[in-house]
Amino acid sequence: MREIAATVSGHTIRLSDNIAGASGGYKTATIVFGFDTDWDNCDTISLYFTDAKGRSSVFVTLGAEDIVDGDYQYAIPAEPLKYPGQMIMTIRGIEESADPEVPSRIIMTAKCELTVLDSGMPAGSSGEATPVYAVSEELFMKILDLED
Repeated sequence: MREIAATVSGHTIRLSDNIAGASGGYKTATIVFGFDTDWDNCDTISLYFTDAKGRSSVFVTLGAEDIVDGDYQYAIPAEPLKYPGQMIMTIRGIEESADPEVPSRIIMTAKCELTVLDSGMPAGSSGEATPVYAVSEELFMKILDLED
C-alpha cells in the first residue's frame, strides 16, 4: 500500500503527497504520522476525515495497535474517498487533567486537504464503501479461513 508521510508540527500538517486516492477507493494509502514535541503529552490523538462534499465525516482515535516502527500509521477510510475533490483531514490531541470532565489541554491542527481523484464511477448511495471482491478472491479467502 502506498504511504503518505505526515509531519505534524504544532497546528500544521505537512504531507509528502497530497493525493489520497481515487473516488470510491478503500484504504488506498496509509498515512504515517510524525508528531513534534507539542503532541508529546497528549493522552488521546484523534483523526477526523471529511469527504469532498462535506456530507460525511468519520473520526478515529489512534491507539497502540496503530503504532508501527514508532510512528502512528492509519489507512485512509472509505468515507472521505466517496467523492472526487478535496477531502479534509484534521487532527485533535487531548491532554487529560486530574478532573476527568475538563481536559488540561486540547491541540488541533488546521485542516489539511488531500485530493481525491475522479474515478468516473458513480458514488454509492450508502455513504460507505464495502470492498467488492471477485468470486475467485472470495473463494480464496474462504479457503484461507478453513486452513486457520
